Amino acid sequence: MPLPVKAGEIFEQARFFLNDQIGAVFTDEVLQPALKSAYQELRMECEDNNIPYTNLTSSAITVTSGMTDIGGSTGPALPSDLIDIIEVYERISGNNSDYKLMRRKNFLPKTDVQTNYLEVYTWQKQVINFLGSLGDIEIKIDYVGESLSMPINKNSEIAIYNSCAFLWYRTAALASEFIGENESRAKSLNADTIRCLETMENIGIKNQQSMPVRRRPFMSSYRQRGYGYTR
Repeated sequence: MPLPVKAGEIFEQARFFLNDQIGAVFTDEVLQPALKSAYQELRMECEDNNIPYTNLTSSAITVTSGMTDIGGSTGPALPSDLIDIIEVYERISGNNSDYKLMRRKNFLPKTDVQTNYLEVYTWQKQVINFLGSLGDIEIKIDYVGESLSMPINKNSEIAIYNSCAFLWYRTAALASEFIGENESRAKSLNADTIRCLETMENIGIKNQQSMPVRRRPFMSSYRQRGYGYTR
C-alpha cells in the first residue's frame, strides 16, 4: 500500500500549476480553504456515485421487542456518519444464522400484527421505521457514510490515494479563480479536474460492475452548472 499523501504535497503541486513554486502568493495558508472546498466536492461526488470509499456497514444494532424504529423516538441511534441507506439486514438476536435482507417500502403495511421478524422498513425523515417484532432483532445496515475526514493543515493525510490529481487541479483552479482572479487559467485547470475525476471514478466502478448499485452520471451537477463555483 502506498504511503499516505499529505495535504502539503497537494499544496506543492497546486503551486506548480499556479506558476508560484516558491509560494510567494499561494502559501499553504492561502491554499487551505481551496483544498477544503475541493475535498468536500470530491467527498460529495463519491457519495453521489456510490463509490466504495464511502460504503460502510454498521455493527450489529439490537432492536428489542416492541421497538418500531432506529434513529427515532423508541429505538437505538443510527450510525453517526450515516448519509443514506443502501440495504438493511436482520436476524433474531442471539442466533448465529445468516442475516436476511429486509424489504424497503415507501409506507409500512396497514396492520398492527407483529411476527418474529421485522421483514420490512421505511426510510423517512432520517429514521428507519418498522412495525416491530415479537422478540429481539439484530440489525445491520449497509450505508453511504461520511468517512473521509476534512484536511485541516499541511500534515493532514488524504484518505483516497488516487484522488491526488483531482485535488491538485481543483485546488489550483479555485485559487486561480477566486484569489488570483485569473479566469482563463481556472477554466483550463477545471478541464483537467473533470478528466482526473472521471478516471478516478472509473477505477472505483470497475471493481463493482457486477453489483447492482445506485449511480448518477459522472459529474452530473458540474456539467449542468459548470465548475466555476464552490459548495
